[in-house]
Amino acid sequence: MRKYIWLLAFFAVFASCSTEETTVKDLTVTQVSNTPCKGSWDVKMTRSADDSDDKTTIGFGALTKQTVKCTLENVAGNCDLDKIYVGGALQDGTIVIYVYKTKETMADCYCDYDVSFDLNNVEAGRYPIEVHRAESLQKVNANNLVYAGSITLSKNTTTQRIDIPKITLYNE
Repeated sequence: MRKYIWLLAFFAVFASCSTEETTVKDLTVTQVSNTPCKGSWDVKMTRSADDSDDKTTIGFGALTKQTVKCTLENVAGNCDLDKIYVGGALQDGTIVIYVYKTKETMADCYCDYDVSFDLNNVEAGRYPIEVHRAESLQKVNANNLVYAGSITLSKNTTTQRIDIPKITLYNE
């Protein structure tokens, strides 16, 4: 009987010393900010949402204390937009980033904005990533998927930049 108790204790200790990779559980997005409307007033007055051939670029900095500084360059939005929001989640091992606005905008012009944010509670490793343009209620679905790919996050990388299709925040 003692032999079984020792054997059970050995397996319990061995099982608690697992070598599995750490998984991210509570990915958060903080420090979200955006630039003012880029371009001159004349450009803002004549541009429609479909006039831009530019792509949006997403950048990921080096991993520092489980945080990655990120940027989205050239996100198109209405000229009177003052705040762009970014949210994030980890769904089945995939980093999901969603970009949205909350207020209706009334100006009849569009311009580009740069958005910066921090992804928190991430570990070094390779992740599938999705970027979505979300509705103001932060609904993410296949219809608003902008980009799907993968990213490697580590402490030793310089900024990684990926050109993705243009993100345009339309009035809903």
